[in-house]
Amino acid sequence: MFDDLLMIHIISTSIMVGVIWVMQLVHYPSFKYVKESDYIIFQKYHMSNISYIVFPVMFTELITALLIFFSGEKSLFFVLSLICLFLIWVITGVLFTKFHSILQKGKDLKMIEKMIKANWIRTLLWTLRIIMILFVIP
Repeated sequence: MFDDLLMIHIISTSIMVGVIWVMQLVHYPSFKYVKESDYIIFQKYHMSNISYIVFPVMFTELITALLIFFSGEKSLFFVLSLICLFLIWVITGVLFTKFHSILQKGKDLKMIEKMIKANWIRTLLWTLRIIMILFVIP
């Protein structure tokens, strides 16, 4: 059972690492190139559709992390990866909800730049997570 949980956790984290790097290098920077007249529609489309990808994977990642932890995995790397995961959820909930809420009102280049810079934190945290989790594999 532990091996299955760990495998699901590694897969979900790996997916999120791929997603966050695409968001960081391609998707978020592309926000700057959407016409102002199309921006509100674009932002609403982004918000409603990205959730279909991100929410189930992030939720799976969180649940499997907690199950692994409560089943006895207390290694330093795993605990540090949990701290990173907690920070990712907090940053997403506090900062990125705010960024996207502002951007749903219209194109704001300063806010887009702020979001891109702040997203480096999540990008690095998820990248660190996958590296640390790979040290947990027996």
